[in-house]
Amino acid sequence: MTLQARLSTLESSGLVQVAADYPELEYLFRHTLIQEAAYESMLKQDRKQLHLAVGEALERAYPDRLEESDGLLAYHYSRAEVWDRTFAHAWAAARRAKRLYASAEALAYYDLALTALSQLNAARSKKHWPLNGGWATNAARPTASTFSPGCTVDWARLKKGWRRMQKAEA
Repeated sequence: MTLQARLSTLESSGLVQVAADYPELEYLFRHTLIQEAAYESMLKQDRKQLHLAVGEALERAYPDRLEESDGLLAYHYSRAEVWDRTFAHAWAAARRAKRLYASAEALAYYDLALTALSQLNAARSKKHWPLNGGWATNAARPTASTFSPGCTVDWARLKKGWRRMQKAEA
C-alpha cells in the first residue's frame, strides 16, 4: 500500500484532514487526542528514528531556509536524541528569537540547548558545532533589558560545559 493510499484511508475514516495543498500537500490529525494516541502507540525507538528522518528531510528539502527551521529542527533532533544537532539548532533558534525580542521562546530554546549540552559526549560533538566558541562570550549573552524580569540563562553552566568539552579534545 502506497503512502498516498494510506493517507486516503486515514482521511476517509475521519482521522486526518488536508490542511494545505499548496505549496505542498499537508495533513493534520482531526483531533489532538488522535495524534497523541497514534504517537504513543509507537515504540520509542521507532519514534526516535522517525524524528531523525524528519529532521534530516527538512535539512535536505530546505537547505537555504535552515534559520527559519532551527526551532523545528531542534525539536525533532531532541526527540531523536541527537544532541549535537539539537544543541546547534536550539542555540541558533534561541539567538534568532532573542533578536526578535521573543523572550519566552528564546529562553525555551536556551533551555533546550542546556539540556543538549548536558547530554553531549564532548569528544564527539564539537566538530558539529558551527559556533566556534563565540556563544560563551559576553557578546552572545542576552542583556537584562532583552528578557522579562526574573528570566535567566545559566551562562555559567554553558561556559563550564564548553570548557569541559575543550579539555576533552585537548
